[in-house]
Amino acid sequence: MHFGPDGKLYVTVGNNDAYNDDVDPAQDLGSPLGKIHRFNPTVPLGIPTDNPFYNAPSAVTSIYAYGLRNSFDFTFDP
Repeated sequence: MHFGPDGKLYVTVGNNDAYNDDVDPAQDLGSPLGKIHRFNPTVPLGIPTDNPFYNAPSAVTSIYAYGLRNSFDFTFDP
């Protein structure tokens, strides 16, 4: 988890190893696994309306980036 330069909260969620090799939730926009999620740091957490998949049908609206499999850490390049 990190706060970005835009003040938003970014959270990585790894790909679940319980899935078999035929299933890749990191590529599935309907799954929260294998993604970076972006939130408004409010109570309760809010979803920014400018997230890339906010209006995509059946996508998890908090997704900011996908296809990451297992990201252990990340940083922001100034």
